[in-house]
Amino acid sequence: MTPETLPSIARAMLRPGAPLLLAALLAGPAVARAEVPAAAGPTPETPAAPTYAELGELVYAGIATEPLAFSSGRWQGPPAAPGQPRVEARLLEAPWASGDLDGDGVAESAALVATAGAEAGSFRHLVIVGRRGGELDNWATFPLGDRVEVTSLRFEERDLLIDLVFPPASEGEQPSARSRRFAASGGAVREIAPLAALGDIYWHLAAMDGHSLALSRLPRTLGHGPGLLAGNSGCNAYRAPVVEERGRIRVTGPIVSMKRACASGVMAIERSFLETLAGAERLEYAGEELELICRDQRGERRLRFSRFAPKAILPKPAPPPRGRGEPSPRLPSTSPSQPPTPPPAPR
Repeated sequence: MTPETLPSIARAMLRPGAPLLLAALLAGPAVARAEVPAAAGPTPETPAAPTYAELGELVYAGIATEPLAFSSGRWQGPPAAPGQPRVEARLLEAPWASGDLDGDGVAESAALVATAGAEAGSFRHLVIVGRRGGELDNWATFPLGDRVEVTSLRFEERDLLIDLVFPPASEGEQPSARSRRFAASGGAVREIAPLAALGDIYWHLAAMDGHSLALSRLPRTLGHGPGLLAGNSGCNAYRAPVVEERGRIRVTGPIVSMKRACASGVMAIERSFLETLAGAERLEYAGEELELICRDQRGERRLRFSRFAPKAILPKPAPPPRGRGEPSPRLPSTSPSQPPTPPPAPR
């Protein structure tokens, strides 16, 4: 510092804010720590999964005809008749599971309720409880069966899985095992159906994206065969190769369809049906019906099917040409000019 620079520094120290600047220069490294923004205050903790004690004080629907209000994990009804035991429902402590079904970051809990007494036998229900608006809510209740044993209850990613062993149906038979899978879907908890649930019939398309479709002469149907979905899409028969893994399905190749032309309205529904089917993701139980959940560029699509008819009555793709010398099958005539021969008159 030279004598010439001193007056200018002195003048600078008289400016507003200069004492703070001097303090910063003298503080050195401590100022760097002071300039780090203060840490944000503590954030609210994510609500914990509902506990056994909380589930023991809820009202449950779906176990009986009327909702049951539990207290300390139990509900007890009035005696059915003098000398008979009361019907009782009890929340079991195990097995028990918790996990995030709907992906909102808040865990739900799943538990079992056993009912016994009078004519109720020893029945099991699955109850799923979550938090909505800070309050506990019985999201869903599913009947499992009488005298059924639950060997495992667990969450797998966002699915709830339960393994069951059913008693023999009759003497001499062995117990049977089955697994069931549940997931949050459309704002509710739904049970995922395996492709085997389609069984040995075709299912008629009753609604597409919530819009009902009337049954017509040309059905839009869904059926299941080894490694494929098949049926009639309204005008033509089709086949779609699929794989199934962990409750999810996926169309693995192009959908093969016949090329017959029909009325324009029928063809429009057929195209929409096949385009939606190409994005199939999972099959869900919907009461007595089934819903196929699909996804395309417009988002989630839903195809609802109801039981229709045995596969044998539906049109099938034409068979491949037969080799030379191989006779063609002879089909019985259905012409009205050839009525069936009446049975002989009784003597």
